[in-house]
Amino acid sequence: MKYLLTAVLAMAFTNVMHAQQPTTIVSSAGNFSVSLPPGERKDENANVTDKDGEHAVFHSFGSIQYNKSFIVTYKDYSSLLDIADSFDSELKEAATKGVVTNIAGSTRQGRAVLTYTLTKKFEETQLVESKLSMIVGRRSYLLVAVGPIYDAPTSKEIADFFDSFKLLREEAH
Repeated sequence: MKYLLTAVLAMAFTNVMHAQQPTTIVSSAGNFSVSLPPGERKDENANVTDKDGEHAVFHSFGSIQYNKSFIVTYKDYSSLLDIADSFDSELKEAATKGVVTNIAGSTRQGRAVLTYTLTKKFEETQLVESKLSMIVGRRSYLLVAVGPIYDAPTSKEIADFFDSFKLLREEAH
């Protein structure tokens, strides 16, 4: 009986440990892989219209924890100019409000990457969003780690999530 109880406890502990492991997402259509932290999975596709009236599909894959969310999205644009314009305007607007911090440019797999953090009010809570943006051809990728200021994703959680993002192929879209 003692051994049976030990075996049951060991199996329960092993199942809990497996539940706490990141989930690796491989999207051949999106041309990427990423490890999402443990949490409830939310994958969505939404039709969006850009400022020029062009329709596109916005794809998102997420992991939602109690207060934190980790999301990777991608969207195809008609041209590089659209991406640069929308990205620049978003950052400029946030910078004028004084909510952008930790802006850093780097490269990943030979592509330019920009990471930054925004702090903004959402309902009655201050939210902290850390973002990683990458452009490949006509496709933009955005990774977001978000949570309330009192329970924001840790720098390790953010780094693990952002560092796990990899392109599957190098060709442009």
